Amino acid sequence: PPVLEAFVGQEYVYQVSADDGANDVLEYGLGGSKPDAMTIDPDTGAITWTPLPTDPASYQLVVSATDGAGNQGQQEFDLFLTNVAPAAAITGAPAAGAEGAEISLAAQVTDPDSDSFTYSWAVLKDDSPYETGSDSTFAFTPDDGDADYVVSLTVTDDDMGTGEAVPVTILATNVAPTIIVEGGDTIAEGAEYSLTLGTITDLGQDTVTQWTV
Repeated sequence: PPVLEAFVGQEYVYQVSADDGANDVLEYGLGGSKPDAMTIDPDTGAITWTPLPTDPASYQLVVSATDGAGNQGQQEFDLFLTNVAPAAAITGAPAAGAEGAEISLAAQVTDPDSDSFTYSWAVLKDDSPYETGSDSTFAFTPDDGDADYVVSLTVTDDDMGTGEAVPVTILATNVAPTIIVEGGDTIAEGAEYSLTLGTITDLGQDTVTQWTV
């Protein structure tokens, strides 16, 4: 049977087979509404074609086999061109990050159609929705404490073909706070020494409840 489906950017091959019962040498031909770039080998009957994104979506083909006496047989069939979905991957993902530190990612997409794409990013923090995005690049900032962040990416081309990247998991870890303490460089023996608690910084925005000198 004929190969009835072709894919954009991938070589289409159909090997025509014919037999007139007399072992005559046959000459093969191709007609119908075939694309200009589609060819058939007149000696072997091999049809080849690499579809382009701009090619029409369907064709009505007529294949012929003719013997030396001019006797001819034909095969008619419809060929349909199918979009190839994009292949997507997430790049730039570290295995681990720190709370409060931005993580920047990018989409890597391959598509034989050279389509335009829409992007859908989603982040789960410990299995709960955390953040989304819709550009080719994406950044998010882990918040407080140790947690697993799972990042997924779906890419859709303008022919509605959809590709999903392999999700990546990033472990964000807690970062200890920093405290600025102000006080004199020297003190007299027996005198009281005073310290002033200055700025407290915590990337995860934790509340500092106590500190020890």
